[in-house]
Amino acid sequence: MKWTCTIPLEPMGKQRPRLAKAGKFARAYTPPKTAQWEKDAAIVLRAHWRRPPMEGAVRVTIRAYRKRSQYMSAKCRQHLTVCTSKPDIDNVCKIALDSLVKARVLADDNLVVELVALKRWAEPGQPGRVEVEVSPVVDLC
Repeated sequence: MKWTCTIPLEPMGKQRPRLAKAGKFARAYTPPKTAQWEKDAAIVLRAHWRRPPMEGAVRVTIRAYRKRSQYMSAKCRQHLTVCTSKPDIDNVCKIALDSLVKARVLADDNLVVELVALKRWAEPGQPGRVEVEVSPVVDLC
């Protein structure tokens, strides 16, 4: 059973944890922008996932589509599909996987045994989005 969901948010990379001093101790926290993206994505994912969390090995495909910039040349704006600009695809994967766990689609992101990640420009005039596809992996051993 393959499950697909589109997160209607501009792709964002997971930011590094920040440190705050609390007396003699340091406390690590997730930056607010990252926490908000994860929360918003989890709301969308949870609205489309009405089952218990997956608990076996899974294959995840993440397609991140960036909104085309108005500063691109007209030729590039119409024909370019591969996106090499920020955010880095590995950071997009981290934030998407954390959102899947937060939405209780996956019990834990260590269940992901296959990961395919693509970063492209969205079609002209279309907003950015992240498409997530999750399917179980059958181990035949």
